[in-house]
Amino acid sequence: HHLVINAAGIFCSTPIQLGGVPIPGTPALPLAPGEVKGLQSVELDPATQLQALYLKAPACPQCEIFKKPLSVGGAHADA
Repeated sequence: HHLVINAAGIFCSTPIQLGGVPIPGTPALPLAPGEVKGLQSVELDPATQLQALYLKAPACPQCEIFKKPLSVGGAHADA
């Protein structure tokens, strides 16, 4: 396709469809609500939460996972 935009106007090698045209292909097939597994939460022991509160260091298991350096081919990704 060829598109030219200049002071003389807009010229295109194919007809311009106002509003666009859907691209032919595979239609979207969304999953039904019952087919998706629910999210699992990670619960902390109340004593662990209290200790974190006293130390003024909130405890989050997901955050702790990401604090560890990642190894990629023997080299650290965060180095």
